[in-house]
Amino acid sequence: MLEEQGISSRVAADGDSAFVDSMPAAYREAFTPEQIREHAAISARRGERVAHLELWRAFSDGLNVFCVVADDRPGLLSNICRVLVAHELEVLSAQIHCRSRRGHPMEAFDLFWVRANARRHAGPVLEQPAVEALAADLESALYVAARSTTPPPGMRGRFLGASTPPRVFFNTSALRRGEYVLVVEALDCPGLLLAISLALHREGIQILGSDVRTEGGLARDCFELASPRGVAFTSERLAAIRQSVVDAVRERLAESA
Repeated sequence: MLEEQGISSRVAADGDSAFVDSMPAAYREAFTPEQIREHAAISARRGERVAHLELWRAFSDGLNVFCVVADDRPGLLSNICRVLVAHELEVLSAQIHCRSRRGHPMEAFDLFWVRANARRHAGPVLEQPAVEALAADLESALYVAARSTTPPPGMRGRFLGASTPPRVFFNTSALRRGEYVLVVEALDCPGLLLAISLALHREGIQILGSDVRTEGGLARDCFELASPRGVAFTSERLAAIRQSVVDAVRERLAESA
């Protein structure tokens, strides 16, 4: 029995090591060894499913942290956000990470800090049936999206009002390194992350990682972007991406006003 337990411990340790080695440096710096072990177990529980969602942390003030594991593909973030919005969950922050797996597609390991809408959820803590329904809807949505060649519908109009546009710009230090980090600063509102991710998806942009934060009613979201074909973006292409995001955010703010 002790020998079997020792073998199981070594197998688990090897799995944890493979998981952390496959993650980007920013992830390894953000989490403790114990948290990484928990994340590795969540990733392993995905198995062969198209997507896996688990509630990682739940706080008494209504803040919940979900882990979502799925194959990375164009439009993944926007599809996840659509499901969260449909369940009336407000995304307060998010971390998007991608890891390579030998012989398998790139896997996205994403964390979302969300708060439930009190109109739909009776208490600050999400009940298990609500979590299970969310996980089932997400898996279903990503299963359909993985077999569709058309981008997600909705939010295709353009806002033509004269309100002050949000601050949307590419980090110049990153540009000098040959990296593309889009920064979006705007008043926070429901569906803002969804609007941004849909705009990037329509532009055919791959999101390699993101850092989404909201403080004092102001959202400051950073997205590391790339071309699916790996080619460098021209200045004209960067300007078009920026304008698409500006238009999408302005429309979302106008609808929320």
